[in-house]
Amino acid sequence: MASNLTLVTKILNSAGKVEGSQSQTGQNVAPQSTLNVSYPWSAVSTAGTYTIEALVQDSAGKTLEHAKVGTVTVK
Repeated sequence: MASNLTLVTKILNSAGKVEGSQSQTGQNVAPQSTLNVSYPWSAVSTAGTYTIEALVQDSAGKTLEHAKVGTVTVK
């Protein structure tokens, strides 16, 4: 990921409301390389399934890539 890009990780509840998010600026990772990011999210006390999304944004905040990368179930 280039230094002028930002990776945004979002946790959404079943209604699509953002419950948490984290941004990380570019790490100058080579193309096709893996960027490992940890996100210490404190789960809410409300049971349910939460969606994890990742967005790559340019320096103007325009979303270039957007993907659902997983789910978390809180019981």
